[in-house]
This record gives sequence, structure tokens and C-alpha cells, in this order.
Amino acid sequence: MNGRKGLSLVLSGAMMVSMLSLPAMAADTAAPEFPDAAGSWASESIDRWGAAGVVNGDENGNFNPTASITRAELAQIFVNMFGLTEKAPNTYADLRGDEWYADAILKCTAAGIMQGDGVNANPMAMISRQETMVMFGRAMGVTPVENPDLSGFTDGASVADWAAGYMAPLAEMGIITGSGDGSIQPSVNIDRASTMALLDKAITVYINEPGEYSVDNEKGFVVVATDGEVKITGKTAGVVVTAGCTTGTVKLNGVTADTVKVDGTAAVSLENGTAVETVSVNSAAAVDVASGVKVETMEVNADADISNAGTITTLEANSAADVKNTGTIRTLDAGAAVRVDNSGTISKAEINADGVILDGRRPSTIDVADGVKNPTDSKGNEIKDNTSGGGGGDYYPPSTETVGGIVGVNPVDQSGTITEMPTITASAYKTLATSIITIDLSSSDVVPVHENAQHTKGSWVGFAIKAPEGVTSAYYTFGTEASDTASSPVELTTGDPNVGGGAEGEYYFVAFVNATAVTPKTYLTIDWDGEGEKYAPQKYEINLASVKTDVQKLENVTISLDKLPEGVQSSETGLAFDGSTALVSNGGSGTLTQEQVKGMGGGGEYTVYYAVPQEGLEFDKIVRTVNGKDTEWSISSDTAADAGEGWWTKDDSNYYFKWGAVFAQKNEQGIWEMTDNGKYNYTIRFVKDGNVVATYSFSVDLSGYTIGKPETVADVKVQTNGWVDGSSATIARDEAHELDLSEKVSLTQADVAGRNGELVEYSGVPTEKLSEADTVVRTVSRPGVDTLGTATMTFEALKGDSRMGTLTEDDGYTYFKFGTTFAEQKDGVWGVKGTGDYTETLTFLKDGVAIATCSYTIKAG
Repeated sequence: MNGRKGLSLVLSGAMMVSMLSLPAMAADTAAPEFPDAAGSWASESIDRWGAAGVVNGDENGNFNPTASITRAELAQIFVNMFGLTEKAPNTYADLRGDEWYADAILKCTAAGIMQGDGVNANPMAMISRQETMVMFGRAMGVTPVENPDLSGFTDGASVADWAAGYMAPLAEMGIITGSGDGSIQPSVNIDRASTMALLDKAITVYINEPGEYSVDNEKGFVVVATDGEVKITGKTAGVVVTAGCTTGTVKLNGVTADTVKVDGTAAVSLENGTAVETVSVNSAAAVDVASGVKVETMEVNADADISNAGTITTLEANSAADVKNTGTIRTLDAGAAVRVDNSGTISKAEINADGVILDGRRPSTIDVADGVKNPTDSKGNEIKDNTSGGGGGDYYPPSTETVGGIVGVNPVDQSGTITEMPTITASAYKTLATSIITIDLSSSDVVPVHENAQHTKGSWVGFAIKAPEGVTSAYYTFGTEASDTASSPVELTTGDPNVGGGAEGEYYFVAFVNATAVTPKTYLTIDWDGEGEKYAPQKYEINLASVKTDVQKLENVTISLDKLPEGVQSSETGLAFDGSTALVSNGGSGTLTQEQVKGMGGGGEYTVYYAVPQEGLEFDKIVRTVNGKDTEWSISSDTAADAGEGWWTKDDSNYYFKWGAVFAQKNEQGIWEMTDNGKYNYTIRFVKDGNVVATYSFSVDLSGYTIGKPETVADVKVQTNGWVDGSSATIARDEAHELDLSEKVSLTQADVAGRNGELVEYSGVPTEKLSEADTVVRTVSRPGVDTLGTATMTFEALKGDSRMGTLTEDDGYTYFKFGTTFAEQKDGVWGVKGTGDYTETLTFLKDGVAIATCSYTIKAG
């Protein structure tokens, strides 16, 4: 922890009254009554933790707020709060193991919260203020500083060395403020009321029920102590996913925090631009770092599953974890037998333990410590040190290399109204497998929306690429998609003091990117000599993840799929409810029939209803991204409440609107199927004058729903060398194309040519299974090849087709005649197509809904 965030040490009851804000716990549960706490200055804090089940009264129902608290009692509080289950071996001389508090002591020891004095646990000793702060700091994941400074307190020198490292960063933050005389009284025992007030102040949100939670307190912690789905947004000192979280997912959505401590086995997802200084993983959890997320340090202390698509500066693997990297890891510190599957970028791998496995792309640098075995891939192939020291051996080429000559260019507001702008820095590397150069841009502060040289508003950030010696002009293509060619001529910049120092004779290609554009230009191709042969076109990709902007990450947005937002009445001129799409709800489950899915909106659609707080939000367009696909809606925040035509309304507090989406589509056989496995990741961007001003991300999970399949029909009759047995009539029988496939048949080239490579098939399907079907969809495929062809035919059309046909017979079957191509000509010679085997699927529809299907194989090989 960097020492700027932490928790509050309450030094006296009088001071607590003025210092504390008393946030409610997440679950709205009635607090138990402690008769003797009703008049206490900390009664609200006591009631909060009593209601949460963290503390209980004595045998008389009393809390005893003024009584000192023992080490055993504090250990039990932490066990209750964090759901601790794992126990350490009992090595304490004063702990038999059968005392009421023995389990709590051993659980806190296993969690690293309690250490004892080296011999004894001293469970019945009263606990001091400094002991309390150390235990709480350990529980929250606070990192003690090496050179603590408590000189601002009159008795700071009296703080024990083992406590000062935890208390100093809290004091630097301004949370430990001392008493009126400037002292912190570290050795004074803390009473029960002050302990509850301490927890109340330090833990802004205590989550003991699934749901969505917003926090805005950089001086308080969030503690998650529940199974199920939890979503957290906002700013906080730290998040603790307790050992009590064993199932479900904890999502950090746009969270800014110093620390995230993962002690439970529930899945943890960092997404939507979350930024964390330190993530410590202390359990066998699955931790996912999404694209655009930044983590300075990740400490993996358990056999966890780590998936990274973002940027991790340092990943310390202290256990045999599994790491899948598609993003960027600057330094991998392998202190244990970690297994890494890398398809992204790892700049440096420091191998400090035997048994490390590196699959996929090689790190740019591999440094093996002395006495440590070289890593291998999963097949056992040795990967040797590629630095000048360490294990030595063969050289393995890196996957990336650093690129120089690329610098940041600071923006300038051409309107003259904004005089102070942040500094833009640039770094770059080339991916050797593709030769693409990635330019990472970052800003020292927020880049405001301003006017560029063309008087276009945006959050413009610049970069400059130094040209090869002697080059003064070039060709380029700069856009939102990659290009293999450079077509636009440009004269390069020289002598500009704002670009690369302004040295005469040094020429730069200079470009600016709008970081708040809906789709920023991030793909650049430069050809330094046009059609010349000296330089090949060079591709660049611009990474804006570290550019700070004024884009607001919205909170308190509510969504629903099966009802209008609270307080909104359905109106055809405002916002109208669509009951046809309300058969599904986010996180719901059930089975939908083919007919139900067809009737949902335009077919397979659901509707998302939004309630977005206005809070000064103005826009003229909304862009929605669902699983990477964008759609735009030109709707203005100025649109009147009664001008929404069923799609929009507003009141004094919120904007309300709906937007349809697709969760099911018809496959080639005309059968409705779920898309994207029923999981949809949304980002809503609000746009004003071409710039994104606010975003909100969420997920819709419909994976609990299944779509019923049409009935599979058995007892299908198929024949290729005569009319199907049981039929007394023919449908323009085609004897010329009949072929007996019951045994091996040899055909001459003339035979095949006469048939034009086609054979006829006659198929009979039980009439009762068709339920008055009016259409048949025929799909033909063969092994190793996707669908060869699909045809949709009505029964009426088949009856009038001379090449095909249908007929319902008295034997209870409906018969069809189709043709199949089994041979093809190559260089004038006929041969069997593929293996000659064909799978045919017939799907029968009634009013566009699939009601029955059957499949069979024609073996013409």
C-alpha cells in the first residue's frame, strides 16, 4: 500500500463523535438490541456490527461498551467478519485447543492476522490500540512501510517497531489524527465501543448480500463477505474478498483502489478501466484482469488461475499458479513453479524457482537466477537464459523489442481558452512476430476537451515518430482500421521545439489522436519513401489506455429486462413497455419454446430498460457496444419526455430509455438458437459533439435459459433407386437419376456425365409429426465441410416443381423428392465429391416456427 489510504484509529469517545461518518451495512437488517449500548456514544456502530452478526452480546444480552477487549475476543470478531475457516497448527504454549476461543486464534494465525509473541498467543490479555491497528492492517492487506515516520505525534517515538510500519501510512493519510494533546497513546487498551467505531469508520461498505454497490471513499475499505454476484463501482482504499466468499463472482467495475485482497475462492473480475496498485491473491480463486485494466503489482500467493488481458507492471508468482496472458506483463517474477500460457507480451521473466513452465510467446528477456533450473515448455523442452548472466546456454529470441525515436507531443488549445495542458509521454515496442510497433501514450493529468489546429473539439494527444536520416517527407494512412498501404503524402516536421527538442535536421511525423472519440484513430501506416524500395510500409498501433480524460464513469444506473424503471408509466409517446420481449430477465432461467422466441419482438429479441441519473449529463448520441459490436442512436438529452415515441422519456432526475437486442437467431435449418452462449457484455457511451462524455458498463446473463428444440422425427424412409416402399403413387419419378447404393456400384464416365453428377432421393416422413407444416428447410453437408447448401421451400411450391415434389399418401407418410450432387468434374474428369457421404437435415416449419426435424445420411462414396 502506498500510504495514502487506510483506516481510522479512534482515540477517544469525544473525538469519535465529530470524526465519524457512519455508513450503513449493505444488508438492511434490523439491528439487535443491546440494552446497555443504547446510550453509548458508539451505539450506531455497535448496532451496525451486531446486525451484521459480527458481534454478539453476553449471556444477559449486554454489549458492555466500556469494557476493554481481549485478544481472543478481537480474534473472534475477525473470524465472524471475514468468514475465516482455515486453522493453523497450534504452536502456542498457552493454548490447549479446547478453549472457546482456540479456533478463532488459530484461524487468525492462519490468515496472518495474529502472530503472538513467538511463544504465547496471550488470548486473555487486553489488547492495546497499536495491537488492534496492526491486526486490522494485516486483515485489510495494508503493506507496512520500511521507514515509518510518526514524528507528528507527541508520543510517536513510543510506538513499537512492529506497529509503526502499519500506523505510519495511516497517519500520513490523515486517518490517525491523535487526541487533543497530539498523542496517539499506542499502549492504552482499546475498549469495545471504540473497536466497533473503528470498524465502522474504516469499512465504508460491508457486503453480506449479493447486489450492486457504489462507493466513493478513498479513506475506507470495502469488505465482501457473501456468495453470489457482487458488483462494485467507484473509489475506495481497498477491497477485501473474504474467505467467506466461496462461490459466485465479485466484479470490480471501474474501481480505483490501492489494494485488492483476495482470500476467498469466488471468481474476481477487474474490468471497465479498473486501476489497482496492489492485488494480492491468497486463495485458489480465478482472477480475471480485463483489457484496459491496470495493476501495478499482483502478488499470487496461492494456486490460483490468473487471466490477464490488461496491463500488469509486476506479477509476483509465489505459488504454482496458472497464468494466461493475452495482455501485457512488464515483469514476471517467478518465485514458484508457475505455469504461463502467453499470447500477449511479457517484457521480462525473472526465473527464481525450479519447475517454471512457459508456453506460447517467449518473454523478451529471460533471466534465470544462479542455481535455478531453466524453465521449460509444457512438452519438456528447455528454455534457457537469454541474458548475459544467469543460467547461460542457448539464445531464444525475444517476442518484442523496444523502439526508440518516438516521443509524446503535448496538446495545445487553439481556441486560447485553456492555457494549462498535461504532459504527454510515449513509449514503444515492436512485436517481432508481426513487425507491428505499439505506441503507448500516457498523460500526466486529465486531457480536457479542446480545439485542435482544425478547430475540432476533442481530447487530443500527440506523438511524433523520428524519420530515418535524410527523409523529409513520407506517405501515411491513419484511421480506425489497419492498412497495408500508406497513400497520403505529408511533409515532415523539423525545428519545432515542442517536437523532439526541435533540433534542426531531425524530421518527425507528427499526429494527434482524439482520446474521447467514439472510435479513435489508432492504426497508422507510414511509408518513408512512398513507392521506393528502401523502406517497407511500417504499421503502428496506438494504445490510449493510460491517457486520462474527463469521461465520466456513471454510477447508480439501473437496468431491467422485464419491467419499466420504477415510477415510469408505459406511454406510446414516452417510454412504452414491450411485453413480447419480457419473457427473460437478467440472471433468470427457464425453457423457451421455438414459438415463444419467434414472438419476442422481431424474433429472438429482448429489451433493456435504462434509468440514467441526469446529474448534468448532456448528450446528442448514445453508442451501445454489445460483445464488441457497436450500434448508434441519435437521441439528445434535450428530447422532450413526451416525444420518445415509445422509446424515451425523462423526469427531473433521470433519463429513461429502452433498447432492443438479439439473444437468439435462426440457424440454417430455421431453428432458433441462443447467441454468444447467452452472455452479453455491454458498454453504453454517451456522446456530445463527437466526444464521449460518459460511459456505463454492465453484463446481461441469459445463459440460464434454454430454447427448446423441435421434435426429432424417427422412422424416416429414404430410397435412391426406386419409389419408397409403401407409396402407391409417384411424384414425377426420375429413374434416370436413381442409383442403388445398397452395394458397391461402378459407374463409367459416360454414366456420370449422363446423370450430370446427380442422384435422386425419395424420403418419407410420418405425416402426424408434421402438424400441418407448410415449409421445409433442407440442408446438405458432408464430413469436413460446412453446409454445402440450404433451400427453403413451401409445400405448395414443391407440388408444382417438376424436379422436386411432395405428396401425402394414405400409408401415413408424406413423401419428398430431392436431388443431390454426388460427383464433380475436374479437368474434364468426373470424380466423387469429397468422401461421397452426405448428411441431409429436413426441418419443418409452421408459420415460420420449427416444429419437427429429421436427419439421414446418403452414402454415395
